[in-house]
Amino acid sequence: MGETAKDIITGVKWTSIQTIINRSFGFIIKIVLARILFPEDFGLIGMAVVFTSFIKVFTDLGFGAVLIQRKEESLNKEYFSTAFWTGVGWSVLIFLIVSFIIGPLTADLYDEPLLLYIVPALSLGILASPLNLVHRAQLIKSLSFKRLTVINNFSNITSGVIALVMAYYGAGVWALVFNSVANTFIAVPLFFKATGWTPQWVWKREYFKDLFGFGFFTTLSALVGKIMAQGDYFLIGKLLGKTELGLYSFGFILTDSIRAQVKSILNQVLYPIYSKFQSDKKKQEFIYSNNVFFNALLITPIMVAFILGVDIIPRIFGEKWVESTIIIQLVATSIIINGGSINITSVLRANNKVNIEFKFQLFKVLVLYLPMVYFGIIKYGIVGSAIAVVAFRLIELILDYSLMKIVLNFNVGQVLLEFIKGLAPSFLAAALIYLLMVSNVLKEALILKIVLLLILISVFTFFFYKNKIFYFLKLRKGGG
Repeated sequence: MGETAKDIITGVKWTSIQTIINRSFGFIIKIVLARILFPEDFGLIGMAVVFTSFIKVFTDLGFGAVLIQRKEESLNKEYFSTAFWTGVGWSVLIFLIVSFIIGPLTADLYDEPLLLYIVPALSLGILASPLNLVHRAQLIKSLSFKRLTVINNFSNITSGVIALVMAYYGAGVWALVFNSVANTFIAVPLFFKATGWTPQWVWKREYFKDLFGFGFFTTLSALVGKIMAQGDYFLIGKLLGKTELGLYSFGFILTDSIRAQVKSILNQVLYPIYSKFQSDKKKQEFIYSNNVFFNALLITPIMVAFILGVDIIPRIFGEKWVESTIIIQLVATSIIINGGSINITSVLRANNKVNIEFKFQLFKVLVLYLPMVYFGIIKYGIVGSAIAVVAFRLIELILDYSLMKIVLNFNVGQVLLEFIKGLAPSFLAAALIYLLMVSNVLKEALILKIVLLLILISVFTFFFYKNKIFYFLKLRKGGG
């Protein structure tokens, strides 16, 4: 893989450092809040996020993806400035809509007056987000992930520390609200300093049309993705209430948030790489297959640990969360399945297939996901919704592989093989641990079985793939 592998490894390294630090602080905050608050409080945040996450999709109109995908010769200062000022004007309009229309409607819909204030507060980041749009795209396009890591970590740590202090002194839910928006404002001057770019007082129609033509479909795809991400939250909140939604969302916070972070890391690193090799499908296929392999190799152990060691959750967070344990196990199972086709959207966008991406996403959400979740909730409540997520991601895997074959001309058999190879160490270790559990050897040893599980996975991984691991470690030393 040569220089490309070094770029990927370096990018993943720095983006992972950023994510680990951010997730560590975020996890600390959630532990504190989980000890202080109750499922009803988490349910209120879940209700608000259903709507604010939809709105945030529209903050940059997909312009960030355009700036990364376009070749260098098609970009100039006027192009960047057009993207910047369009984003600023659009974000002000969106924030006003959230404050005076969406907030009151959300409060009335759920009959929760506090949402009238929570929804606009969670949307404050909309005002600052476009100020970082061009700078972030420039750093990603140039693969300057170290600078991105420094900026994001500083802003997230600063906002996280303040949020922890707020939580300690009884701010409760508002500490989480503050943490979700303050980091965006803190990052603004850091991005300006990192790139040295400042916008010109110029806006050109032809550049806007080019930006909007590509960004329109990516924005619609992102909107459909948010419907998929928040559709179950909305249905549960509306049909079952805030307590059930709190229990359900807690299960996703501990598990699916890890998948989302890994997906974000890989998207950020690999999207510019895939864009670089738009005319070399074999290269893209090779990179994608290795992406699937390493994702399965790294994420599956964590999910298997959740599935086998879920009994420890109530001991850490309290018995009030015991009903979330089955949700955690089911979501963890769905994440393992999802790893087989992770980040397919990055490849589609890099190959300018944004219209196909949108139509495909729309079909999956409206025809499959939402109906499956709805009937799952009606039949079995929050457990039924989680079962529907597992079933959907299995069907989605089959559909994604079909799309790879037809549109991208990928060798899906090779992708599937790499996926299975990535799963193998965790599945073998899990089978051994399960045999010890059913034979009562590890029935009560919660910590021991998790430690033993991770040791076995490490041993199997080294035994099966030591040559491949050493190869990438060697590249890392040479290119980090």
